[in-house]
Amino acid sequence: MLLSAILDQLAKGELSTLANEYDEHTSGALDYGSHESVIPHINLGLTALHTRFPLRKGKVIVQQFEAVSTYYLELDYAASTNSNVTDPTHYIADTNVSPFLSNILRIEKVIDELGELLPLNDPSEDTSLWMPQFNALEVPFPSDNVTMTVHFRANHPEVTNDDFDPETTKVLLPQAYLNCLLLFVAARVHASVPSLEGTNNGAMYEAKYERACMEIEHKGMVHKDESPQTKFSSRGFV
Repeated sequence: MLLSAILDQLAKGELSTLANEYDEHTSGALDYGSHESVIPHINLGLTALHTRFPLRKGKVIVQQFEAVSTYYLELDYAASTNSNVTDPTHYIADTNVSPFLSNILRIEKVIDELGELLPLNDPSEDTSLWMPQFNALEVPFPSDNVTMTVHFRANHPEVTNDDFDPETTKVLLPQAYLNCLLLFVAARVHASVPSLEGTNNGAMYEAKYERACMEIEHKGMVHKDESPQTKFSSRGFV
């Protein structure tokens, strides 16, 4: 959908009572010169939705090295930043044509070279991989010339205020999730108003956002097999 559609919905709906805070066209849309105050909330809302729901996937190949036990999935370790050469400090096997974007929200699963699922966060497996943080993997027995493919839940492309046109800027979000995004933005914007009314309205929209997300989950629109690969819950560790 176009960014202009999101901004128009906000101006005519959830943010319409804040007309004094924003310049408006006669049509009710937020003036494009004042979007700087709204775009950060939209980005946060998109990240919240991409974190909660499997809206965008990604995968990256990691080259193991015997000398490296912890692999951080960050741009600094990508081969594309090292003339497409993998070494112990550039173990992410990406290319300039298809670079790693460092847009991981959480790791979903890890596959070996034979297409087998590797154990992850499984205390019953001696060879289990571990996640010391959301974008890192600890390998108990790393080996040279071995690769693994990391599948992850990916974040959205950031909407920026630099030389953008709302009439042409696309936001990659399914239509079914638009209401959730509008409510998230409304909650943050209203809560930023320094008054009791602002605080109350922010809390109201936050509750509406949570209900809207739960409605999507109850309608079965979320793929249950996209949950992170871990046996902690099933084994009573959390």
